[in-house]
Amino acid sequence: MSTQYLQFSAAPSQTCTPKLFGLGGDAVLFTGSAVADSPSGSGLYKSTFSEVSALNGTYRCVVFVGSVGVAGYEVKFTGTDTEVAQGSEFINASGGDTAAQIYTYFTDANREDVFKADSTLAKQNEILAKLSTTTQVFTDPDMANPRKIYIIRGDAYDSVSWPAKSWDVGRDINGLTFRFTIKDQIDGNVIFQSTGTGAGQMAAPVITSAQSLLLQKTEIGDEYYWDVEIEYTATSFGTPLYGTVEVVDDVTTPGDRS
Repeated sequence: MSTQYLQFSAAPSQTCTPKLFGLGGDAVLFTGSAVADSPSGSGLYKSTFSEVSALNGTYRCVVFVGSVGVAGYEVKFTGTDTEVAQGSEFINASGGDTAAQIYTYFTDANREDVFKADSTLAKQNEILAKLSTTTQVFTDPDMANPRKIYIIRGDAYDSVSWPAKSWDVGRDINGLTFRFTIKDQIDGNVIFQSTGTGAGQMAAPVITSAQSLLLQKTEIGDEYYWDVEIEYTATSFGTPLYGTVEVVDDVTTPGDRS
């Protein structure tokens, strides 16, 4: 009769029973003695294996409290009487067990209560399937620009005499139509609208001096809504840019007013 020992860690203040499985197998080969931690409350355990022949080889150890598995280790015995083996983190040169393999280590009697393995495996596979495809995540395309626009009526807001407003919308809109719109905050009526064509990821609406005459419907000092809407298809639209606009002055020329 050979006596060997196994030291391992688990939740403190429990009565633990280690069971040894063959690597990749689901049958219990050897069962150690049920032990309490020592010193009490330390979570350190030392179990005894008494077999006709000394254990010799590498095993997968699952530590049970009752029918519940609470820890798992790799254990190596060398076939030496009275030796003390240590439970260590399991490392498999092939990359570790799959969820399906781990599932087989437990019986029908305790599988559901121990790890909910059947539902967990399905959920894990579902999550991995979703992670396996690349999804583009967009940040706020307007974080670097003020959301408030100040406009002077009658001025030329074109790209030559006045820098045109432009935004990076965070995705390719090259050749797509966009609409720059100013609306009344109260009733949502459109006060002004101009269209343009996207260039790369940029939307740069142009407001000419003549177009800004439409803003005479506004009251100087009041705030209104603005947005940029992208027409992706005839039935698909997006509004990645929006904010408030204030008309702060009127510099229309006599020629504009006539």
